[in-house]
Amino acid sequence: MSRKSLYAVVLIALLAVGFGVSGTISRAQNTGATRELLVTAKPVAAPGKLLELQRVTIAPHFRLPVHTHPGIQAAWISSGTLHYTIIHGEALVTRAPVNGTPSPTETFTDGSETDLHPGDSVVETEGLIHYAENQTDEPIEIFISSLLTEGMPGTLDVDIMATPAG
Repeated sequence: MSRKSLYAVVLIALLAVGFGVSGTISRAQNTGATRELLVTAKPVAAPGKLLELQRVTIAPHFRLPVHTHPGIQAAWISSGTLHYTIIHGEALVTRAPVNGTPSPTETFTDGSETDLHPGDSVVETEGLIHYAENQTDEPIEIFISSLLTEGMPGTLDVDIMATPAG
């Protein structure tokens, strides 16, 4: 995802204010990650879906549980280095532009691992089973735009021992 595309996603989330928006909500997802809901909306063009813009902070040396999302997410790394692992599915990674030139999108699938740095983005397709961790001494800040199924939690933990292979 190019920086222009990411800005477009963020702009769409912000413009959705007229479609039923909640205010800013901060909640601790667990002891090592904080999720701040910046704006949420119910877009007319996507019935049954909820559009959200969030800021997530991951503490040093903290690993998120293996999880999935009931929809699609586009995340942009603002600061820090996120170690990202895909158990099953597909994610599209675009590295930060170099001298203003966008990088080609990379596709990561089952068993892939990569580090995401400031300016990098990742698009998580629906059903992607993955986890991420902060292996450094500094916190990570991520901005996430999501189009998720309304009425469901934004993150669903996955028991990988119960996940069928293949």
